[in-house]
Amino acid sequence: MWRNHVFRLSRRFVHVSNSWTSRSKFPSPHILSTPSITVTHRSFASDNGTSPQQKPTRSRRFADDVREYNEATRTGRIAQFDTSLIPVSKANIFPRIKTTSLSTKRIVIHDEAADSPLTLVMVAFRSFADDQLASWRFPFSEHFPEGKWFDVTVNESFGAQALSGFVQRWQRGRTDQTLHDYYVSFNDRAREPLETLLLSRNRMYGYVLLLDRKARVRFRGSGMANSHAIDVMVDCGQQLMKEDSVAE
Repeated sequence: MWRNHVFRLSRRFVHVSNSWTSRSKFPSPHILSTPSITVTHRSFASDNGTSPQQKPTRSRRFADDVREYNEATRTGRIAQFDTSLIPVSKANIFPRIKTTSLSTKRIVIHDEAADSPLTLVMVAFRSFADDQLASWRFPFSEHFPEGKWFDVTVNESFGAQALSGFVQRWQRGRTDQTLHDYYVSFNDRAREPLETLLLSRNRMYGYVLLLDRKARVRFRGSGMANSHAIDVMVDCGQQLMKEDSVAE
């Protein structure tokens, strides 16, 4: 509980730096004021394994993201996920982006994926997404103890990038040392290639990407996972395990 609280606070610190416009001008997202949200999930079935066309992030304001998120919450549509495993022929490759973990170790998630039959990459632009990411990560770790996961914070603005070193040092002293390698951050230069893999461009959501051993994105999800979303992710993961055993 304490570790989750620490990361929520530190990601909120980065969130403030990413959002230059005063937050007081915008309505607070429901996730901040509602202790529990009942969600009816919308499935997203992809024919080609690529993300739907959205406005480029730079043209989206924080207010637009909040407004869209609140509307989705009211209508019960705050999450999306692929309904089946993306075929190899249609799967995108996770970009080879160099970054540094809390342990100050140089991490390239694309290369790290080669060491495991499946890797869950979780992406957050805002602190509001932490609970969403946890709703995917805990079931993943429970069903696939042999799998890897990485928690990625995207620092979009110059201010967030300037503070990222300070934030990492603050996190490092308050986090279980055995988990330091799994918390990383990407700066703005890596944002564009990463965003092309996500299900939408709204930065209020947390995103998950399930990679196979060759760093191909085989399943995508976003928002707060329910039992059906978890069942689909687990089924996709089991298929990847079978693929990997056959390849060996």
